[in-house]
Amino acid sequence: LAQGKTDQARAAFLKVVSAEPRHPNANLQLTQLSVAARQGAAALKYLDRLPPENQAAPPEAILRAQALKLAGQDKAAEDLLDKVESKAGNDPRVAFSIGVTFAGWQRYADAENAFTRALHADPSNFDILYYLGLAAQHAGHLARALEVYRIALQQRPNDADCLINLASIYSQTGRADEAIVPLMQAHNAAPERPEILLALAQSSQDIGFYGDAATALGQYLKFTPHDDIARRERGFC
Repeated sequence: LAQGKTDQARAAFLKVVSAEPRHPNANLQLTQLSVAARQGAAALKYLDRLPPENQAAPPEAILRAQALKLAGQDKAAEDLLDKVESKAGNDPRVAFSIGVTFAGWQRYADAENAFTRALHADPSNFDILYYLGLAAQHAGHLARALEVYRIALQQRPNDADCLINLASIYSQTGRADEAIVPLMQAHNAAPERPEILLALAQSSQDIGFYGDAATALGQYLKFTPHDDIARRERGFC
């Protein structure tokens, strides 16, 4: 499992539960693997084998909510997650997991609220800041997202994903000229990522810097030489 070999891991855990059907750790691992594979019914089967006290714990309850959603039991899933959230207290790990789950269900405003609670409990946690910014951005709360990304970048000035999202908000709000600098920083931090070059080219085009856009597209085409749309855009620039 640690090596990312999920098929072999599943096979090994299945051998464990065939010998000891209610083995807690093996069933929990199989639950997580089933949720990751979007197999809700299988995840619920393994969860039901856990001791009752384990099933009531917040991490397992969140897994059950995810499994119920995957199994098509939307109302039961959402009711359970709301119940876990109401009892979460000030534990940032629980609030963070709830936020990730809400985001996966595209309930971005609820995810933003959960990440905000997690941040209050752990204000310097970069991952919480990043996911809070992402949830706020998807919820359409762009001013909030912008504020959060700027705080996150004080901790990790060269985080490419954070810089890309910051630039995206500038572009969304008609400030393409301000998007150039974070995109350049993102490219310097992650020169192997062609999508940064494509975004840089688009922002450069938007403000009339056609020479810079052509250069960025030329670099982009080294990664994706068969992108005919990008080739056409470079010709236009």
